[in-house]
Amino acid sequence: MKLNKEYDRWDDFGINLWELPIGDTVADLAESIWDITFDEDGVDWINWWIYERPALFEGDEVNKAYNEDGSEIPTETVDDLWNIVKKFRK
Repeated sequence: MKLNKEYDRWDDFGINLWELPIGDTVADLAESIWDITFDEDGVDWINWWIYERPALFEGDEVNKAYNEDGSEIPTETVDDLWNIVKKFRK
């Protein structure tokens, strides 16, 4: 994600933006928007896509999502995420 790359770039200079008040403000704003736009299932998918889908360590594969029948749910792009969460709009 472009935002994560920017945070990493600042981190290379020894500045962790997530530890500054701006990090909390951005996170709070995003979560507020999600909460008023999507029901709990939609917010869960967004959080999964941002925080749980990415590989924990560089070189590891990203986590995947599956339907009840075991088929993989496309989650590679923001468009894929939108295709999942749009049905959970309030």
